[in-house]
Amino acid sequence: MGTKILIVDDEPDIILLLKNRLEAMQYQVVMAQNGAEALEIFQRDKPDLIITDVMMPGLTGYEFFEALRKMGGEGASVPVIVTSARRSMAQFFDKWAIDCFIPKPFDLSAFMQAIERALAAKDRAHVLTEKHLAAQQKSDLQDVLLVGVSEYELRKVKEFLESQQCLVHQGLDEQDSLEIAQKIRPNYIFMEFWEDARRFDTVKFFRDLSKSPKTDRIPCIVFCSPSLQIEASKTFSPKHLLVFRDVSELLNKLASLVQAPEFRKRSA
Repeated sequence: MGTKILIVDDEPDIILLLKNRLEAMQYQVVMAQNGAEALEIFQRDKPDLIITDVMMPGLTGYEFFEALRKMGGEGASVPVIVTSARRSMAQFFDKWAIDCFIPKPFDLSAFMQAIERALAAKDRAHVLTEKHLAAQQKSDLQDVLLVGVSEYELRKVKEFLESQQCLVHQGLDEQDSLEIAQKIRPNYIFMEFWEDARRFDTVKFFRDLSKSPKTDRIPCIVFCSPSLQIEASKTFSPKHLLVFRDVSELLNKLASLVQAPEFRKRSA
């Protein structure tokens, strides 16, 4: 079976353009004209990559994507490329781990390169997961939960933690993250302190963890920008608070943290 790609768009010209190019590159293509149809096709065909428009009748691309991620399993991990004539639509996907956002009209060659990068990243993630599972059987890994909003920072933190023999789990929101924490009881929880509690309420999430006997003893590490330090300090002690100005500083502080004896002891 070849690589299968699902195209979700209500513009027939866009579907035809992408379909012809992808099939010429030996990809299998399945198509949907709205989010509801795409969900049915995904469950039936399990594509390796999804390309979706945003503004569509019925179930929009955003609603489709949200439903897809909440499925869990393959729905939570399949690479997704979002495209839209409205560049502002990109901001609605910041919370979700999409592969990339491509505005319309797009350069077809650049689009094909983005598709190849997304599929290559999926292959690397699969290999990494296999290594993680093998290492976990030998008790070489520790489980950590990573929660927050900023896509770029979270991706960099995830990559770093994985390089330190951590098996990283991520939740979609506070409730999903809490359920994951209660289920796997990670060695550590890394969380981003976010200024807008409507998007992610870090304080509430931490208090919910503290109320549960399954999670109340799990160490939590919180990272935030200097502008949020005072607010974050009202809930979190300096020992567990990493303040950073850029991603490089955050990763350096994480590197010092994971080398500390108490971190390694916790993972043993």
